[in-house]
Amino acid sequence: MTTLVAEVKALIAGGRRAAQIAGKVQALVRRIESSEELQGHFDKAVTEVNREVGQVSRAVCTALVAHALGCEPTADDVSTFLSSGVNDPAFPNRAFRLLGEARKAASHRRRAFLASMLWGLPFLKLPDDERDRVDMLVERMVLADVELLSLLVHMDRIASPSKETEPYLFRGTRLAVLTRELEAIVATTDQYDYGNNEGFRKLLDTEPAGVNRAAFGTLLTLGCIETGEVKMSQGDWTIRSLVLTTLGRSVNHAIEELRPGFENARD
Repeated sequence: MTTLVAEVKALIAGGRRAAQIAGKVQALVRRIESSEELQGHFDKAVTEVNREVGQVSRAVCTALVAHALGCEPTADDVSTFLSSGVNDPAFPNRAFRLLGEARKAASHRRRAFLASMLWGLPFLKLPDDERDRVDMLVERMVLADVELLSLLVHMDRIASPSKETEPYLFRGTRLAVLTRELEAIVATTDQYDYGNNEGFRKLLDTEPAGVNRAAFGTLLTLGCIETGEVKMSQGDWTIRSLVLTTLGRSVNHAIEELRPGFENARD
């Protein structure tokens, strides 16, 4: 191989290596630029989320004050309410929990719900431990869970006392749950036929709509409700007593007090 050929081959090889290195450098620069651009989008998204949470909080406080006063509040009225909430000693910790969860929620209704719990609970005079317990539960609830809990409390409240000679199905409750695979129907003492072992046959014949099974499971997991042992069955359905726990009633009471906030808050 002549010197010239060797030099040309070395030059070409060196050029190829340089091109490869240059290509890698350019790709790295592109990745860096892409990452910076992506980070910019992330930063913008975080700013937007914080702005939305702030707007929701203001709307919730306006709705709570309007409900309390029975008229549209002034800006000063709302500011006074906001300041009182912020000055609560537990506010920073509760805001970290509830507004942190609100920032992760895509649903405006759920953000309003969590903001209502944050801003309204200081004014319900709950003991710190009980308020903390309520906070821990509501941060894991969605509106379907809230509505089902409210429905169960209402059903238990308006149902008649059991006519059982000795408590059997309705022991300490006026509710029962009928389950079949992924279906669940909640019934009361008023829908139970105490004679001729009919049980809930008439109710089942009407093919009633079941409750949201995901919400039902959440309330069970959170300890807001409890179910007893299987007491009877009708066809494919198994029947248990359904009990609203003290915790469930406390959570529902707090939610109902603050419902004007998340139901009337607007974007």
